[in-house]
Amino acid sequence: MSGTTSLTRASQVSADAARPFTVDSGRSQIKVVGTAFNVRAAPPRLVVKVSEGKVEVRPDRTVPGLPVLVLGAHVGVSIDPDTAGHVPVPASADTVGEWRNGQLRFKRSPLGEVAQEVARYLGNPVTLASPELADLPVSAYFSTAAPDAFMELLPEIASVRVRRQPDGGWVISGR
Repeated sequence: MSGTTSLTRASQVSADAARPFTVDSGRSQIKVVGTAFNVRAAPPRLVVKVSEGKVEVRPDRTVPGLPVLVLGAHVGVSIDPDTAGHVPVPASADTVGEWRNGQLRFKRSPLGEVAQEVARYLGNPVTLASPELADLPVSAYFSTAAPDAFMELLPEIASVRVRRQPDGGWVISGR
């Protein structure tokens, strides 16, 4: 996937061991058989979450012999597409494919990730004024139809200030 391209897909796949469903994203590969899962390929990470069943993830399919990650229900992984480094992420059933109902939920999610997600729906950048803000935990619901309203309410749920830029983007700074 290129620098600013993002892709989110939530799918339910019928079991067929003879024809496994495979998703390739950059150097990573996700192989599923009979499961409900979500793949989000958006810089800077590829995120795979499983709500039921089992998924095999190859963080770098171009390197033979690397271990395959096997994810079960309510398990997720976040992969750095440049290094194939990966870390586990929570995958509660209600966060897999939640974008389909027009609402996203953040549960103690790092502000840096929240800003990237909201920027996708704004169509404009959301910038953090300082790097230390990236790890600030945020818990909130967000309507994908009203990203501006979420940005305006963000100071009510986190110790931040927000400022709309003339170009339509937003800057988040500390209080």
